[in-house]
Amino acid sequence: FGMVWNLFDAAWEDDFRQLIRYQQKHGDCEVPRGPLEYRDLANWVHAQRKNRKDGTLDGEQIRRLDKQGFVWELFNASWEEMFSALKEYKRVFGDCNVPQGWGKNPRLANWVRVQRAKRANETLGNDRCRRLDEEGFIWDRSESAWEEMYRMLEGYKAIHGNCDVPARWAENPRLATWFHEQRKRKRTDKLSETRIRRLSHLGFRWDGNRRLSSEV
Repeated sequence: FGMVWNLFDAAWEDDFRQLIRYQQKHGDCEVPRGPLEYRDLANWVHAQRKNRKDGTLDGEQIRRLDKQGFVWELFNASWEEMFSALKEYKRVFGDCNVPQGWGKNPRLANWVRVQRAKRANETLGNDRCRRLDEEGFIWDRSESAWEEMYRMLEGYKAIHGNCDVPARWAENPRLATWFHEQRKRKRTDKLSETRIRRLSHLGFRWDGNRRLSSEV
């Protein structure tokens, strides 16, 4: 009838079921040690890592934890935590282009920078590269910067109803400079067809015969 005779096994099964419920709710097995409601489960997760290193976790328990996507190395756990934060950023903002110095999560912005550096140095594993690629991660920093400015332009249009950012616009001089730089780059054949198409689709006007005052 499925009775568990060993009380130690019964306690393990109970904690394992809690881990499954946590995973179903949060999408992973990386239980944080901070929140009080998860403290006991977080301690159990930590104990499983220690028990495996000590050789006191049996093969069947390891197999079942592996099946749930359990992360055994704390270094990997930290990567998974940041990867989850990146996916949440994408859910909110629609991309993975976390700007450097992002006040809401400077740690995530720095982690994104490190991933690019590791890939450039060929020290980022193929599996991590693949998973980041699947999320639409942009590896080229200059491309990431362009995407950041494009998103600002989208925000400008949402507020003002057009893409005609005035020259020397005091509210965001960086966007104003970038906006006029795109026109210049197109005239000199230095803007890719993909970027031209995306800007045109957004309603970007290429002729430049628009009001260039600092007022909108």
